[in-house]
Amino acid sequence: MNTEIIGIAGAMIVLIGFLSRDSKKYGVGTIPYLFANFIGSVFLIIYAIILNSLPFIILNTVWGLDSLWFLIVKIFKKK
Repeated sequence: MNTEIIGIAGAMIVLIGFLSRDSKKYGVGTIPYLFANFIGSVFLIIYAIILNSLPFIILNTVWGLDSLWFLIVKIFKKK
């Protein structure tokens, strides 16, 4: 059960970002949205490693790197 908490937390963080996508303040491409996707994917990567699930490790790694890339671009574009 303890390892499931990691997966549930990751999924909830990603879902919160996803559900806020229609908000102007937290919509797609905003820093909070990208941050939620990145942090959520990190939790899901950890969970996938625990489960030894290569497809989900790959999926969440790509998702996390994509979110991190656009988060960095967004942060440095503001300056």
